[in-house]
This record gives sequence, C-alpha cells and structure tokens, in this order.
Amino acid sequence: MTVQMPIRPRDVPWLIVLLLVAVFQLIRGAWVDAAFFVAALVAATLCTWVRGSVRGTRASPGLVMLAVGIGLLTAVVLIAAPRHGLATGILVCIIGLAAAYVAIFGRHTTARSMQRTTPDGAETVLRRARVAWGSLILIAGVWEATAYLTWKWGLLADGTMPSMSDVLDPVLNSPVGKSVFVVAWLAAGIFLMMRAWPGRGRRE
Repeated sequence: MTVQMPIRPRDVPWLIVLLLVAVFQLIRGAWVDAAFFVAALVAATLCTWVRGSVRGTRASPGLVMLAVGIGLLTAVVLIAAPRHGLATGILVCIIGLAAAYVAIFGRHTTARSMQRTTPDGAETVLRRARVAWGSLILIAGVWEATAYLTWKWGLLADGTMPSMSDVLDPVLNSPVGKSVFVVAWLAAGIFLMMRAWPGRGRRE
C-alpha cells in the first residue's frame, strides 16, 4: 500500500465542507457536534492519503436480499419511533457506520478504469450527477447557516428566514411524509452501498 500526497483535488471541496460545518458548530456553541465533525475531517483527510484499498465488488444477490430485508425492518422502526428518540439515534449511528465502512473499504474506481468500463456518455452523466447533488447539499447548508447566523447576530427578526428544519418539520411530522422520506432515504442508501460493497480483489 502506498501513500498518496497531496490530497486529491476532487476531495478538497468535501473536506472544506466538513471544516465549515465544524466551524459552524463552534459558533453555535455545540461542542460535541463540533468535536464530531473535526474527528470526521481528520479521518476523511487521512483516508484521502491512503491509496490501494481492497477493490470492492457488486454485492451478491443474496447480500442484496439481506440488505433489503434489514432495510425494511429498519424502516418500520424508524417510522414507528419518535424522530428524536433514542432508538432513532442508535439506528442512524449504525447506518452511518455501515456507510462509512463501504465508503472506506469499498470499490474505488479510478478515472482510467472508468474510461475503460463506462459506456460512452455515462461518465458525463455521472459527473453531472455529482455536481447536481453537491450543489444541492451546498445550497441547503448555506441556507441553514444563513438562517441561523442572521438570527443569532440580530440581522433578521426571528422567523424571517426559516431554517431547513422549519420547512421540513411539517412534512416529516406527518405519518405519510415521514414514511415516504424514510423509505426513499434507506432505498437510496442501500442502492449506493450495494454497488460498492467491499470484496476480495487486487490492491490498486
């Protein structure tokens, strides 16, 4: 295994996002949240330096069925449990750990291998999808930070610019809205994880 330095340019924007979120939590005075994002920033930075993770494979049909079954049970619990309760918090942490495991040890497709295996035009579609999702996350983050800081610093009256939670809470507090969100969130996560499941293979 070799060590790659400096950090790859494509990873820099996401590391900056983690840094900004950590700073935002410090401004809020949420020390535990700030410590969590600082730890995530350090871990993500170290991971970007490591090249040669075991090349992952697409998950087997049996593993996919198992993941779907676990996902359905998880969905039932998340829908039935209070949104901010202990059970929900534990399940979300477990899901986050599983996603982190796949992200670190799963398939890492290089640009060269993508050019060999990706059909014509698909690479452009994937790039546009990354930009679109990244932009959506950035807009949501900027909106949330602006709503909080303008209220904290007295630039806008309370309620003038609602936070994302103020906008989404009426939807997620309803049984139908919460069910749709949970199912869509878990389905998207399972789909992404199964496409990059860690498996035995050569080291790059």
